[in-house]
Amino acid sequence: MRSFCLLASFLAPLTLAAAAGAQCSLYRNGVPDFDQVRDGLPQGGGSVHCVPTSATNWMGYIANSGFPFVMGVAGPVNWQDQARHTPVSTRVEVMGNLMDVTLSGGGTNGQKGLDGLRTYLFAFGLGKFTASHTYGTILPFHIYTQVATNGLVNVCFGYHQEFNAPSAPYYVRNGGHCVTLRGIQDFCNPASTRLHLRDPATADGDDLVQSPFSTNITRVQMETFFTNAARTESATRMRMLDYGVGSTTRRYISEMFVIRSNFTLWGPPTTTNPNTISISKAVALAHDLQPQQVSFNLDAASPALSAALHPDGGSAAIVCEVINNVGARVNRVYLVNLADGTQDPILDFPVGRLPIAFNRFGDLFVCDGTNLRRYDVSGRPVRVASRTLAAAPSSIAFDDTLDEVVVLTPTNRRLIRLPYDLASAIDEPLPTGVPALGDGSVIPDPSSSGKFIIAIAGSPTIHQLSIIPGSPRLQLDNSLLLPAVQEVKSLQIGDGFIQALTDLGPRTLDRDPASARLRLAPDQPFSNLGPMRFMTMSYSRTNFDPLLHEGPAWDHIPEREQPAGIPDCSADFNGDTALTALDIFEFLNAWFDVQPVADFNASGTIDAADIFAFLNAWFVGC
Repeated sequence: MRSFCLLASFLAPLTLAAAAGAQCSLYRNGVPDFDQVRDGLPQGGGSVHCVPTSATNWMGYIANSGFPFVMGVAGPVNWQDQARHTPVSTRVEVMGNLMDVTLSGGGTNGQKGLDGLRTYLFAFGLGKFTASHTYGTILPFHIYTQVATNGLVNVCFGYHQEFNAPSAPYYVRNGGHCVTLRGIQDFCNPASTRLHLRDPATADGDDLVQSPFSTNITRVQMETFFTNAARTESATRMRMLDYGVGSTTRRYISEMFVIRSNFTLWGPPTTTNPNTISISKAVALAHDLQPQQVSFNLDAASPALSAALHPDGGSAAIVCEVINNVGARVNRVYLVNLADGTQDPILDFPVGRLPIAFNRFGDLFVCDGTNLRRYDVSGRPVRVASRTLAAAPSSIAFDDTLDEVVVLTPTNRRLIRLPYDLASAIDEPLPTGVPALGDGSVIPDPSSSGKFIIAIAGSPTIHQLSIIPGSPRLQLDNSLLLPAVQEVKSLQIGDGFIQALTDLGPRTLDRDPASARLRLAPDQPFSNLGPMRFMTMSYSRTNFDPLLHEGPAWDHIPEREQPAGIPDCSADFNGDTALTALDIFEFLNAWFDVQPVADFNASGTIDAADIFAFLNAWFVGC
């Protein structure tokens, strides 16, 4: 069974909490609370639109945080204003259409949900954001890490109906619901951890108007339960204790969508800060908990050689050359938490080139010489598959569309495709027209299945290959010569674009809309970073597997037994549902930073009048 391997075993929650100081509670202020049931929506008037509505909540937040184009507005707006009801309905409908939401299908599923969200972000977010979807065992730690690294999180839960069996009850999922995570409270104390949620199903019963924004709060605890009568299958899930109170149907969180800024993880030149790695984000939102660029010092005494991002976007594998406990030099793989820089050594290999890549299920592929291995790194690493290649690769990548490992072996000029289990291989020569390789990089084309992008070290040319129809053989489609003799060191996948690391720094490539050929993109979000040793990019990924997650049991339908919402109070600036001095400090911080959310009186200008308006509201109370 394929599962998304999340890295909690290495990255202890208490360590993360300690590194975050007193921030045991994290909140996002200004998150809308749109109703999913809206007059005029097709497919049941929005009755199955919880996934697109919870996603549209974040579009409204992004629009008010400096990027209004994602909602087609001119600037920050008051989403509670009834004049916004019809435009928001239009956006929910667009999101629902992209997610293929249907009443007959009971809503949507994880794959369609991510595909629609990714398409929306690419069309209306100008490629500045990515999204990920995780199914499986999700801990409070995972949610906290995503929020701490600027992730905008939606969680989805299943309705699990109780059935009696001779020895013990078992629980079967029958539909589900998605909500927007506004914050996580008291993460440091599992007994009192609570989720603060914007629930699209919390409405006033009038489909023609927007109901007042409110926050639903639920306690959570981890539970393991049987999922079939024979007690041969079980699941561990986070239970929402305040949802479905008094019902025989339990609510267990089983999915998580995360929206975040595109970002790159990179290492500077060896001559400057050699033991540092940096995270640079394409955009910064108001109230982000991490700055637009953050750096960590490596525990290893040598620079990082390469890195691969975990598909959850909150952690990474990094390779460093170190001296082990017997005095030998080895390549060591570390797992690094991107929220606080916690680094855990997990694997040692002989010194030499060590290409690594994560698949979309969270398994780590490592190629040591000619030995290609797949490791389950959800606990202490366990090798679960291996294969010996004819030649050592210079580059490996994972193709999420075909669930294949793509391997480039320069010495014999081959491109090899292997399935997830490494049980077989399609081994083909590079086509005529691709120069002899001394070294190189390969990625699957993010814009089209069955195509591959190859770069040759020392050359400024990038080549697009494709599979010849009806044959496993490869052909050369087109090539791109970068200007100013920019030698390409490596290639990285993006959402609809490619990031090429050149000797002058990162260069973004996309497709010419007229010819569909590769070109230098008009927007170069990371070109200001300059030269670097290595880089890896974020892009949208999901571990959805239709063999496991398809079918009526995975429909997303409305929630009717949620806790009562706590009405919004404008003076509760940090969104923790309590009025304290922290609200004043956070408002003033936002005001001095000239964040859009500090326009408290909605005048369109951030000035002293906003301070007086906020303080008046704070003293009046909620």
